[in-house]
Amino acid sequence: MAPLMEGSRAALDLQARGLLGWHGLQAGTLRQDFRSRAGKLLAHAGALCLVLTGPDGIPWGLKVRNLGTPSDLQTAGLDRYVYRLAAHGAPAWCSPEYGHGNALLIVEGELNGAAASRALLASGLALDVQGLAGAGGVPHLKGMAGRVVYLYADPDPAGLSCIERVGQLAQAAGAAEVRVLTSLEAGDFCDLLGRRGAAASGYCLRDLLNRSELWQSCNTGKTGLPQIKAAPSEEKTELWQCGTTSQGWTATDGGWGINRGGW
Repeated sequence: MAPLMEGSRAALDLQARGLLGWHGLQAGTLRQDFRSRAGKLLAHAGALCLVLTGPDGIPWGLKVRNLGTPSDLQTAGLDRYVYRLAAHGAPAWCSPEYGHGNALLIVEGELNGAAASRALLASGLALDVQGLAGAGGVPHLKGMAGRVVYLYADPDPAGLSCIERVGQLAQAAGAAEVRVLTSLEAGDFCDLLGRRGAAASGYCLRDLLNRSELWQSCNTGKTGLPQIKAAPSEEKTELWQCGTTSQGWTATDGGWGINRGGW
């Protein structure tokens, strides 16, 4: 992984989200194209790399964001997001000093999680944040018991399904309370941070937290959602290691599990 270069597409991408240069997000770019063993291009040189820090503060994964418009990516046959290490699941991104917050906020999307974390820190609110690997991502459950857990996802069908599923997981993991934030008027947390800056975004988040509502499951028990009797340990059976179906990630992208050096 190479450092971000000023004026590069990756740097401008983060700058638009208000995250460029923030110490809480480890980011860089791919030094070279990466392909599967079969020769399929998976990510282009210069693509944005996001280090996924776990609850312990160390890297648990590397997610790569291919740059370009949706039509550009479709023409190139690229997914927007891919993982540098295949078959290692899709862990959620965790905020700096995770575990010391008064409560936990779980957000759809790693970059949205980072944006929320930066805004919260700017407003003086001590909350831990997890950024899920999209609407199909699964949170870290260890340490969730006894805590107030806030949830936020996009106000679309995938986001509503995410709230339902993650709400059940948090409740089954022993959360003291599960609360849902009302939707932003427009855009997501990255849009908010990029538009208004950290301080103003923090005040907006404070308002959303104050107006949050208790979550109540609408599941009838017939939807096949995860059923957990207790919070599992952070072992190989942890749910996030099953990966996610919402990001185009699979375990068949041979070659991405090999450390070729320089990434």
